[in-house]
Amino acid sequence: MPLKRKLIKVGNSRAVVIPPDWLRYYEDKTGQPVEEILMELNNAITLTVEETSTKTEKPDSAGH
Repeated sequence: MPLKRKLIKVGNSRAVVIPPDWLRYYEDKTGQPVEEILMELNNAITLTVEETSTKTEKPDSAGH
């Protein structure tokens, strides 16, 4: 079922607010707070919660 959300202004950009019940569901499911969401753009926007155990380390700006 699609979830219709309004865009809100944040500085010079616009954002979509994630419903608290949605966040609680995924936090209960993973046992960890949701800090990042993967967004896929392909004629639709698909949001996915990335589980911490599958995250890869990003190199710092110095390339270390």
